[in-house]
Amino acid sequence: MYLLFVDGVVTENWIKVSLNIKSAELAETVASLIADFIPGGVVIENTTPFFCVSGYLPVDERLEEQKLLLQEALCRLRQRQPIPEPAFEKIETENWATSWQKHYHPYPVGESLYIIPAWMDFSPGDRIPVYIDPQATFGSGSHPTTQLTLELLEEYLKDVDSPPDSMLDLGCGSGILAVAMAKLGVKNILGVDIDQEAVDAASANAASNGVAGQISVGLGSVPEVLAGTYALSHSPLVCANMIAHILRQLFEQGLSETVTPSGTLILSGMLEYQAPAICAELEKRNFVVVSRRQSEEWVALRAERSTAQNG
Repeated sequence: MYLLFVDGVVTENWIKVSLNIKSAELAETVASLIADFIPGGVVIENTTPFFCVSGYLPVDERLEEQKLLLQEALCRLRQRQPIPEPAFEKIETENWATSWQKHYHPYPVGESLYIIPAWMDFSPGDRIPVYIDPQATFGSGSHPTTQLTLELLEEYLKDVDSPPDSMLDLGCGSGILAVAMAKLGVKNILGVDIDQEAVDAASANAASNGVAGQISVGLGSVPEVLAGTYALSHSPLVCANMIAHILRQLFEQGLSETVTPSGTLILSGMLEYQAPAICAELEKRNFVVVSRRQSEEWVALRAERSTAQNG
């Protein structure tokens, strides 16, 4: 059983963050950068031919926020230095399966939804319940980026005559967006993620909510979708809740082509100062931003694709 002693408290549940860096000098830079997010300090180990920089994020109500901000900080450094993506590893303990659950609580989102931890007995009143077990994936629903996306999805449904015939959820995480939209009437939803744990969690959440027949989940991202790996290669409604540099990568991979002409693209995960650059990417591809929402420093956008495309 793993126990970590940090700030005078023994804590059982952690996510290990690690990066293999090629030089000692760059490893020091990375360590200094991520130390702001690691409460117990950062370790640099000489694991020839790399220097392994690692630390531990506590599994608590701030985990999703800290992971996003950590990744964003590393992305900014990556623009100047050749560093890899961080690896996140769940440090399991005997009590992992239940002890981390105390950090999650039911809460209303938007006008009609109630996000409820799957293990809780809770009555949502006249709201639609969305039962989610995030496991180690992103998408408990507690983070502002997820809530903003759900609000924009609700807003979209109010503005159309009927739910779209399909939806594509890129980087589906726990499947929370797909499950919510299935319960709001979308019959054919594809969720994809590059993390197998996320694929497994999303499939389980779809089943536990009774909407598995409406949701397909697979491993991959934009290239796999456009290649026809799955039954759905484009949709009138596409959403992607990811940090800004990943959104830019998706644009380069053909994100706009997954949206049918006159379709809607909902993007979330960007910080306020990054929103203008994402808006520019949308404009370049003939999308018009029709709605913008913000919570704290996080921004989400809803954009419509023009029938005349620039390619």
